[in-house]
Amino acid sequence: MQKGKFAKRNYAGGKPDTTTLDLALKFTVNLDDSNSMYVFKTLRQWTDLIYNPITGAQGIKADYTGTIIVSVFNKSGDVFRRITLKDCFPLKAIDPMELEYVNGSSLYEINMTWAVDYWEDLFL
Repeated sequence: MQKGKFAKRNYAGGKPDTTTLDLALKFTVNLDDSNSMYVFKTLRQWTDLIYNPITGAQGIKADYTGTIIVSVFNKSGDVFRRITLKDCFPLKAIDPMELEYVNGSSLYEINMTWAVDYWEDLFL
């Protein structure tokens, strides 16, 4: 707000609260026809680009960032919103797989959180 003599003027805020985003998703790890954990392998390869615990190699940001596209659709399958998340990378390593077989009915799930530097939100 700006004041001058007896008048007041309002202005829009000059800066946003944040310009980044943390995207958290949960994946159920399934096996394909060749008995491969393809979700786990893909996400593990991505986190290994940041830091590989076996070799000790550390990547640079240009090598481990990627783009994630989130499509929101109705029951008919028509996409009405598309969010393109750019310069994304995992914030931490994959949850370890517990080797406990007492609770045999539980599924192995991975909780992943990505840091997002920039996004475009498009309403179709």
